[in-house]
Amino acid sequence: MNTNNLKNIERIARIFLILLLLVGAVYKLLDLGNFVTYYSDLFAKSYVFKIPTGLTKALLYTMPFVELLIGLCLLFYRTRTIGLYGYLVFIMFMMLGEYFMDNFHNVNGTLDYMFMGMLCILLPSHKSLFKNDSKNEKDQQNLIRLKT
Repeated sequence: MNTNNLKNIERIARIFLILLLLVGAVYKLLDLGNFVTYYSDLFAKSYVFKIPTGLTKALLYTMPFVELLIGLCLLFYRTRTIGLYGYLVFIMFMMLGEYFMDNFHNVNGTLDYMFMGMLCILLPSHKSLFKNDSKNEKDQQNLIRLKT
């Protein structure tokens, strides 16, 4: 498989992550109070992990803003790497949250999203999210590959 195809696969996966994060953030922000109340009640009902309600609510209130920030970072090539690592940390916290709410079956669902982020890290990417690299950039990459 050529490099351009791998870059296109990364682009599709990253666009999926961007949409997932931005739509999720907007959805939460539209009804932030009910979102926080609903999930803080679920955390409070946990049998094993008891997290202080104030900490839970603070984390839940910041969650959509973190999603927006990560989604915006993934839009640009310069911030792509930090956005992807931030995304993985965010998903790990989501997994922990599912454990803390005793939703063990939902943890498996978050693994798919984590693998999507890992895929984006492993695959090469175009410099732009919306257009392919120019011929000169491809030639420079091939030259670097030949030197090593």
